[in-house]
Amino acid sequence: MKVYYIAEATIPSISAYSQHVMQMSSQISKKKRFKLITINQDKSKLTQVKNIFKFYDVSNFDYKIINSSNIKFFNKLILIYTILKEVKLFESKLFISRSPISSLILLMLNFKVIVELHHPFNSKLFLKIFNVFLRNKNLIKIVVISHNLKRYLINNTNGNFKDKICILPDSANKIKYNFTRSKIKYSNKNIGYVGSFYKGRGIELIKKLALILKDHKFYLIGDYNSYKSKILNYPKNIYFLGFKNKYDLKKYYHIFDIVLAPYDDDVRVHGDKLDTSKFMSPLKIFEYMSHKKIILSSNNEVLREVLKHNLNSILCNYKNPIEWAQKIKMVTSNNSLKKKLSTQAYYHFRSNYTWEIRSSKILDLI
Repeated sequence: MKVYYIAEATIPSISAYSQHVMQMSSQISKKKRFKLITINQDKSKLTQVKNIFKFYDVSNFDYKIINSSNIKFFNKLILIYTILKEVKLFESKLFISRSPISSLILLMLNFKVIVELHHPFNSKLFLKIFNVFLRNKNLIKIVVISHNLKRYLINNTNGNFKDKICILPDSANKIKYNFTRSKIKYSNKNIGYVGSFYKGRGIELIKKLALILKDHKFYLIGDYNSYKSKILNYPKNIYFLGFKNKYDLKKYYHIFDIVLAPYDDDVRVHGDKLDTSKFMSPLKIFEYMSHKKIILSSNNEVLREVLKHNLNSILCNYKNPIEWAQKIKMVTSNNSLKKKLSTQAYYHFRSNYTWEIRSSKILDLI
């Protein structure tokens, strides 16, 4: 059987969507004959990247990346046309799709499809499409990334289809420590943040923490181009290190004693158009766990599906920077607690949240 992974991810880019697609593609390609087909959806493509596999720190696999037009509707047609052109008529095949429209057409053409959904539909049209998905005999499963997202989809369907929806949170790779580390030295007063600077990611909270904990250093890794105008007013103990690709990022984790996931109640992606705070499964959480880091996170309901207070993380009220500062001081001074948190985080990661495990579970659905 050959597996085709269908996506609308711009590759290479800094988006979490592209990270997920590349990691899953790499793992599935190790188990099945495989090809990724994706279309670049916007102008975020990084044209200077020469080797996409090194950029995402994944093994090589077969792929086709389509350049998009300026009209989104045409892009859907181009993607479908390319899929049908690539597929060999008489081969045994399976589609894993992150593209709702492509999924619908493939199902109607009698192909077997596993559909991945990572956020709720933001229009009545897509909810109708979702209801069509569930009634199609060729649909194997719909894979979602959180229990909250599954509940949302069940509540918006006409019928009892909960067995058609399975939950597989995001993941990370096991770390191979065969790389040169950053020259920045570790300190138990180094606090790290890795991720985007979109609304609701907690950058303003980190600013408040830096003002309270003036003897700590806060290192922020991520693309802050849209945030540059605000940086001038930030405390001197915050260091913006910029975006690091997956290959380079692992060189920096050793400098952090504690890492932060300070999500607000309103978390935005896709140019601030979509609030994912109730449905998300942030890649950074699993990467933190894979590096055996001590995690301080917002006490968000969907994050509690993975993070357990005082077991593999410390959870705090986003709106209370004093509480965050107190918890940082408490953890920093308690070596036995630090060891327990990092050990349990890594144990939960190795047992449940590697890309290898996730890809195997998806293929087991066949």
